[in-house]
Amino acid sequence: MTFRLIILTAISFLFPIAAMSAQTYTPEQIKAVYLFRIANFVHWKDEHLMQQIRFCVPDDGRVRQTLEEIIENKTIRQLPLVLAEKSSFECDIVYISTPNSLKRLQNVPKEIVTVGDVLNFTRYGGAIELVTVNKQIKPKVRTSNIGNYRLSANLMRVSIIEEEP
Repeated sequence: MTFRLIILTAISFLFPIAAMSAQTYTPEQIKAVYLFRIANFVHWKDEHLMQQIRFCVPDDGRVRQTLEEIIENKTIRQLPLVLAEKSSFECDIVYISTPNSLKRLQNVPKEIVTVGDVLNFTRYGGAIELVTVNKQIKPKVRTSNIGNYRLSANLMRVSIIEEEP
């Protein structure tokens, strides 16, 4: 892992990501850290049966590469973190970053946490959209799109909450 990513990961534990300067780190690095941090704040209904936490990043190579470096040899609640094959969709958290991938949301099981940075991602059925507010990336959560898992109050507190219109 590069020194810069080690520092980025360490900072994310000490301070909310929303407060991190977008000028210091690339948007891809911040999004990868968000994916890692979101996994810390998700509690799956059948988590006691899980053997690992799997991430899918099918359409953003830079976020995928950065996330791979961040999660290497890490665990959350004793569950190893793994990056699923690029073509696989067997995951616990999926990150979607292109409009062409939005159609995948229709078939995502309710136990998979969906995160994306496509405009109006939550209106297409995604649970967490990474939006830019005042030059900072921040999560926007649509509560009606949360499936068979719960998001901790700590994540909800730093998020923009979007209710059904």
